[in-house]
Amino acid sequence: MTVLLALMLWLSPQAVPARPAASAPTATCMILPFENRSGNSQLNWIGESFVVSLTEALQGAPVAVLDRKSRMQALAIAGVPNGTPISHATMIRMAQSADARWLVAGWYNYDGTQLQVGAWLVDMVREHMVPMDVESGRLADLETVQGHLGWSLRQQLAPTGTATPVASVALRLPAYESYVRGIAADTPAARVKFLSQAAKLAPTSQRVWLALGEAELDAGDAAAAANWLVKVPPDSPDFAEAEFSTGVALYRARRYAQAESKFADLAQRLPLPEVKDDLTAAQAAQKPGAAPPEIKTEFPVAGFEQLAAAVAQFDQAKLAALSPAQRAEVELETGMRLQTAGAFAAAVKSFNAVITNPAASADTVRQARERLAQMAAKGAGGSR
Repeated sequence: MTVLLALMLWLSPQAVPARPAASAPTATCMILPFENRSGNSQLNWIGESFVVSLTEALQGAPVAVLDRKSRMQALAIAGVPNGTPISHATMIRMAQSADARWLVAGWYNYDGTQLQVGAWLVDMVREHMVPMDVESGRLADLETVQGHLGWSLRQQLAPTGTATPVASVALRLPAYESYVRGIAADTPAARVKFLSQAAKLAPTSQRVWLALGEAELDAGDAAAAANWLVKVPPDSPDFAEAEFSTGVALYRARRYAQAESKFADLAQRLPLPEVKDDLTAAQAAQKPGAAPPEIKTEFPVAGFEQLAAAVAQFDQAKLAALSPAQRAEVELETGMRLQTAGAFAAAVKSFNAVITNPAASADTVRQARERLAQMAAKGAGGSR
């Protein structure tokens, strides 16, 4: 481990060694707030924004990112007060205490004109460090810079993964700052305050809707939570989580029949124990004289990701076994089903796969084009 620490201390903004290949693990990853080297304390929030952005970049990858609670516990075990600069040795101890396979850390600098970012990835098992490319750009383009870094990280951790990251629509810097401050806030009230500001600055952002809805739920306002959570559309990659949290909000608001309907719908697509248990609880709460049972309130992220990966692999295996012409027919049917469900972005992807398939029949291509035209006329198919 001494060699590893020496390598980390040697790394500097100017040092950008070649990036070695990495295999895709199925383990946990700890992402730490990046170090602010700009000397401007008003930019401290950007350090936490890298945790948020890189976690989002790894959605759907076979890597479990440790949440903020686990990170704070590791910080406490290491004996470092929150907000104190973290040494490289402490970073290693934190990752070890959390039993993380991977550690991601980095730095950023801003000279008033250009933002510069550097990062490194540590394989805790092999005691091996992978320096990543230095990224740069305008401060206003922070999310774009982070997107490049996120893609690079994903390629290191899941180069053969079946899922691809879903790019979020970039927020304007003030909205993004409020969003990050809300995600990182220590109390539900503070989370609601910052995320409400983000919602005002970015009134059509689906990820802000989800975060604010869950913050309202944690703060005890179930009705307000449900109002935000139901806005997340079916074609959002966060729809399953939003639907689960909506069911919890409805249950806490004593709207048990609506909660049952929500959990029943989710259980058909996501047959996980937590979902089934909440469905049973919502049904039991409606019995005369029955005391409402306790329900599961934490979305089963690990189970959801494993199920989603299994379904994606199964679907790809089925498509691979078909002839190109048959594949076009399946893609057309899939697109129609997704369009009916309101998952427009996914439907567009399926219809485009039909159109670009040289073996597709003329009639199949015609139907796909007609469906795309229908959605375009209605303004459907927008990105997240």
